[in-house]
Amino acid sequence: MQENVVFYSWGCKIAGTLHMPDDYTPGQKRPGVVMSHGMANDRDEAGQHLFMVEKLEEAGYVVLRFDFRGCGVSGAPRGRMLIGTEWPQDLQNAITYLSLRPEVDPERIAAMGSSWGGGVTAHTAAIDRRMKCAVTLGAPANGTRWLKHQWTAQHGEEGWKKFLAEVNTDRERRVQGEPSKVVRLIGGFIPVEPDQIPFFEEFLAAHPIMVSDAPLEVADDVLFFWPEEMAGRIAPTPIRFIHGTADPVVNVQEARIFYERAGEPKDLHLVKDGIHQLLSPEDNGEEKANQAAELVLEWFERYL
Repeated sequence: MQENVVFYSWGCKIAGTLHMPDDYTPGQKRPGVVMSHGMANDRDEAGQHLFMVEKLEEAGYVVLRFDFRGCGVSGAPRGRMLIGTEWPQDLQNAITYLSLRPEVDPERIAAMGSSWGGGVTAHTAAIDRRMKCAVTLGAPANGTRWLKHQWTAQHGEEGWKKFLAEVNTDRERRVQGEPSKVVRLIGGFIPVEPDQIPFFEEFLAAHPIMVSDAPLEVADDVLFFWPEEMAGRIAPTPIRFIHGTADPVVNVQEARIFYERAGEPKDLHLVKDGIHQLLSPEDNGEEKANQAAELVLEWFERYL
């Protein structure tokens, strides 16, 4: 059973979907899970979160998927994804919304985040104790390191410096009242091999709900978002970091850094040959997708 819902985050309208287990009966208080998507995506996470939510429903959880502001059909200008400054607010307000649902036990709410949604989840776990346990999948731990790795891998140090100069120029324009420059997400913000651009453009065309263009102020925000600095404050909230060893989007070292900095209880699980889309049977293979899903479920069952 599912229901489209709306809540507000600092005045911004946030759209989501609430999922109820088929065996739910009125009056029950079930554990709840909030799912956070990654950059440029929406509550479906290109099908990954739809795959996961079925398993969570079967296990008896009430699940809230939502579109961060700037994504999907939530408010704020489309593509304005201020991951470090605004998205943690959205996640906290998603927790508040879920805790107010009569079907949910507010003392048993967990969070799961994919990619940058995972980075936001780890950051928020350090500041909001209503989150009783957390899981991240393919999450970056440091925005500067993540972007630098992307740019230097494709364009070297000179390309990275040129990008930083463009971001700085955009910052100077904005402080004088001018709008942020909008660039293509693939190529202008996240660099890829030139021969890969047609593939990504085709993918975006097939998923029109995904963000294809973003203002450079998004880069400015990501550069100063370092969830790893908050990792030491996550304890005593239990957190599990899941990452694919063949992830080409977020280096597996990010998960290791998160794990090293976090306190107990914590867990690190690397999915051998797993890619960034860990919960996608189509992209990651059915066996590895199910493995990742079982790791999420086991953690929630242990601590909720």
